[in-house]
Amino acid sequence: MTSEFRKSINSILFERVASPLYGAFFISWLVWNWQIIYLTLFVNEQSIDCTKIEYIKEYYFEINYLVTFPVLSTLVLILVVPFISNGAYYVSLKFRQWRVNQKSSIEGRQRLTLERSIEIMKQINEKDREFDQLLEKKNENEQNQNLLIDQLNQQIKEKDLLIEELRSKSTPPKISIKKEAILKEDELESISKKIEENRFSTSKFKDVAEDIIANNRISKTVSDPLIAHYKLEELINQEANYKSAKLTSRGRQYYDFLKKTS
Repeated sequence: MTSEFRKSINSILFERVASPLYGAFFISWLVWNWQIIYLTLFVNEQSIDCTKIEYIKEYYFEINYLVTFPVLSTLVLILVVPFISNGAYYVSLKFRQWRVNQKSSIEGRQRLTLERSIEIMKQINEKDREFDQLLEKKNENEQNQNLLIDQLNQQIKEKDLLIEELRSKSTPPKISIKKEAILKEDELESISKKIEENRFSTSKFKDVAEDIIANNRISKTVSDPLIAHYKLEELINQEANYKSAKLTSRGRQYYDFLKKTS
């Protein structure tokens, strides 16, 4: 019980001292009445004619020193001192900013040395050359890709013309078109060889075929030259609106061949 009472008293005292109002009043009171503290703690009663309490009442018990002056000092500490402190901080920031601006202005007006200027110009020219090389390489790659697309499209057109010519002259056409030919292993390997000769990956066709089987479409990530090559090899059929696609009989057999050999 005594311990809890002591903790409660300590908590109340700490709260009062930590408060800006009570703390300022406490400090002000100590400043105005330091003689009372000194007499209480350090002066022996034998050196005075009466007790310490009677001596304090006789000489130091004055309402101005005990209440009025400490209250006024507290108000000054709480209301006036913060304004002075903030004003001093504001002036300090202004001088610091002024110093930074002066330094930047002086450094900005300083001329570069001849060696530094030459070094900077060399770096700029080197960056320009690197940029030109990258731009030239990019244009070259685009030209090669466009050329490859044009060649594949031209081959597709020529093949379509041959198919139309064959259909117009063959009798009866429906029997030969609907009949599904069974490819031999060397024919399937020949398809892989043609794909690799065009610098495409044979394993990529497996992903494209699985996407067509699952979604009846070709992923947008597949490049146009690769799609054109698959059409040229009669592995896939794609609608004119490019929204749907399907595997041909030839493409299905080649897909099964890749699954078996992988």
